[in-house]
Amino acid sequence: MKKVWADYLQPNGTLKNRLGITEATTLQKIEYKVSTQRQQQLSRNHYLLPDSHQLTGRQIGELKLINAFLLGEVYDWAGPLSRS
Repeated sequence: MKKVWADYLQPNGTLKNRLGITEATTLQKIEYKVSTQRQQQLSRNHYLLPDSHQLTGRQIGELKLINAFLLGEVYDWAGPLSRS
């Protein structure tokens, strides 16, 4: 079954997340903190992911890897372009 946008939302409109946060403002703050820390880690490691994949900026698939690395701790859907 193909997912639609509403499948990713809680009843109050806040994105579903791995942390169980239901308040949009709190989720936004946590998402910002986590993604900023992960981006700094990525930069310090010269864009080498923990699985030893070196990001080059030459492949569109790297966007999925970056998204998963930055937001995977917060959202289970981070990374894939789509899910069925």
